[in-house]
Amino acid sequence: MKQSRLLVVLAGGLFMGCEALEDLTRHRLAGAPSAKKEFETGQAPGAAPATQAKPRTDVAPAISEAESAELPVPTAGAESPAGGRRIVLQGHNIDQRARTEAWIRLPPDHVITGIGATADLDNITTLRIRMNELRPDGTLGPPAEKRVGWYPDRKVKANVDLPEGYVAVGLGAGVDAEWNITTLIVWARPLGRDGQLGELKEFRAGTQPRAQPQRKFICQHNRVLTSVGLWCLDNTIMGVWAESDEVAVE
Repeated sequence: MKQSRLLVVLAGGLFMGCEALEDLTRHRLAGAPSAKKEFETGQAPGAAPATQAKPRTDVAPAISEAESAELPVPTAGAESPAGGRRIVLQGHNIDQRARTEAWIRLPPDHVITGIGATADLDNITTLRIRMNELRPDGTLGPPAEKRVGWYPDRKVKANVDLPEGYVAVGLGAGVDAEWNITTLIVWARPLGRDGQLGELKEFRAGTQPRAQPQRKFICQHNRVLTSVGLWCLDNTIMGVWAESDEVAVE
């Protein structure tokens, strides 16, 4: 009798287990999320599917190794006619420090070929520089302009653009009680293809171009200006900032 009851209980449990297994199989076939799907996608069961990120259009496409091999290899610079030597700027130095209201430093391998300025309300409001790249063969590249100050785009009231082949080696300036640039002097020397600077000459502008400058600086030896700045106070040019590099052959 007891054995018969035990057999009935075991048979009932086996039947219920089969029904549960059948329900689970139907549930998965209906599309319910599984633990496997959660592992593969990183989403919890029942969570909304993640949206795919759109490709960015504001960046340049990467260059493959095959494409990069076709690009021209940049060279150190053209050789000069004189035995393959190169003309370079080296030995950068801050020659004269001063407080400045307008100040410009050139990019590497550039020289100054023009300077202009305007003063107003006892300040240097516009400083303009014309610059050229110094090529390895000793020639100058096309001119470019750089401006700074309160009003960098305004016309300068005193301006010197040097003749072709000349580079700036000095700067002097003076103002009057009306804050006019009365005197602007750019000292310059011609640059030879051998990297040597020629005779020093001065080029003047302003309402009183022949007057003496209130402050000045002139490079020594074979050096050229590569940074300049001006400071105006109490109707006077109180400071000329100057940096230079040596023109050398290597």
